[in-house]
Amino acid sequence: MAHKEYTQYLTDEDRVHVSFDEGRGKISRFSVNYSARVDGRWRQVFRIDNCHGRPHMHRYYLLRKQLRVELGDNNEEAFTEAKRYTVSEFEKIKQNYLQARIRR
Repeated sequence: MAHKEYTQYLTDEDRVHVSFDEGRGKISRFSVNYSARVDGRWRQVFRIDNCHGRPHMHRYYLLRKQLRVELGDNNEEAFTEAKRYTVSEFEKIKQNYLQARIRR
């Protein structure tokens, strides 16, 4: 089983960290974490992983409880879609995080 990980900077203030275990051409464990620099600190905004069993998504907020959503059973599809979605939609994900932060 091979473990791989890398960080992709989308901007100076946005990054995606990808980590996965692959064996025999299949993904067994993965996480795709999007972080943004907010108020001078890196903050976790969004994550898709299967570290506790099935693939699921976490949306984080500073002033609200996180949202967790189950995504099904297929690790390969969830991993591929997580990378694609996070990189292509990070601005929208960040805007959602910031708007939820302002709302009281």
